[in-house]
Amino acid sequence: MKHAYLALAILCGVFFVKASRAQPAFELVQFNTPDGLTLEGRLYPGGTKKGVVCAHMFPADQTSYGALAKDLARKGYPVLTFNFRGYGNSGGPKNTSRIALDMNAAVRFMAERVTCMVLIGASMGGTASILEGNHPKVKGVVTLSAPAAFQGLDARSKVSGLKPPKLFVAAKGDVSAYESVEYFYAHAPEPKEILLVEGSAHGTLLLEGPSAHLIKRRLLEFLQSSLGAACGLEPALERAAFFHGVAVCKTLVYSTY
Repeated sequence: MKHAYLALAILCGVFFVKASRAQPAFELVQFNTPDGLTLEGRLYPGGTKKGVVCAHMFPADQTSYGALAKDLARKGYPVLTFNFRGYGNSGGPKNTSRIALDMNAAVRFMAERVTCMVLIGASMGGTASILEGNHPKVKGVVTLSAPAAFQGLDARSKVSGLKPPKLFVAAKGDVSAYESVEYFYAHAPEPKEILLVEGSAHGTLLLEGPSAHLIKRRLLEFLQSSLGAACGLEPALERAAFFHGVAVCKTLVYSTY
């Protein structure tokens, strides 16, 4: 019997080592669009099967989500950021009117790795998120200053059919985005929320301004509610289960002495 406990102790020790070993901040990934382009992305590992896909604004790239992606990954959510066509090392020329195809590819890529996900899109990335938000594994859509229409990309005819929970965010002083958010909120079906903050910050810059704390807190609440019961245990409960396993290992090991 003592040998059995010793074996368990060894297994637990291996478990602790693997759990505590430093993980890289992200994995470089690639995936293909329906029209044959190869896009680059960064996959930030999380501890659950409930993911987040972040779509960047114009003229930024995926690095604008770096801080948020790391923070969400630490909270247990795997996060995919990626560059739209023509940005960074993603293939093809820049073409805003075609980025819904890029969003589609990103969602399909993440769908192979998670049980469910929330889309977060800044500016044009938010418009593209609305267009691709009805994938079966998408359980929520968040837009940051998303325009109703921009350079051939138009979500006005699609928002009324967007089924998952929605959170539309904009600054009151960002006039165009403010008007678009009001349009989205008026035409989108329930469940839906609107968050209007002071200032004129646009897109991911909202995550750095004076209202950043409020927006991030509301964003986390939205993730927890949207990716809760529909996807199993919430990250906090999954972490609690992990540490319960650690306690069991310790108890079994110490009981042999």
